[in-house]
Amino acid sequence: MENATLEKAAAILETSVETLKSFPNDITEEMLGAMEMADTTSDSECKQLYDILKSLWVKGINYNDMKRISDNTGIDLAMLLSLDEQAQLMIDFEYTASGNDAKVAYKCFHDALQVSELPDVAKLIGAEADKLKALPREVQEQLCGAYAMEYDENGDNAELIKELGDMLKAAEVS
Repeated sequence: MENATLEKAAAILETSVETLKSFPNDITEEMLGAMEMADTTSDSECKQLYDILKSLWVKGINYNDMKRISDNTGIDLAMLLSLDEQAQLMIDFEYTASGNDAKVAYKCFHDALQVSELPDVAKLIGAEADKLKALPREVQEQLCGAYAMEYDENGDNAELIKELGDMLKAAEVS
């Protein structure tokens, strides 16, 4: 039954069963669960199933791409997977466009790591992460640098919050 269900999922996604089987088990299990739970008697239910499967397919393709980059460059897979989806897509695009140049992958990875804590900064200061991502790259790096050096998991971080706020005000003025 598992193969038949995967075959149906592959047909819905217009991809091969082999592609789906290349994904980590947790992704294929989620796909199987979505297929088995779906009530496809209405168009809206079919669309919902398709959206779920497509989201999992993108997740699986992205995982495979990060695995390939990790295997070819030596960059830690867990570190690649810890980056946000946009950063992963950029690394994949640049690496592939460069003809699989490891130096390009390392530069993109380094650039992504410099601002990887931006969502945490946004949460700490009560701002929207997208607003912070719209700031100049240099400001993003300064915010993340201050956060990485001064954030205290067990403290109130009032001083850090003030410092980050001052950085944002200075960025708005310039």
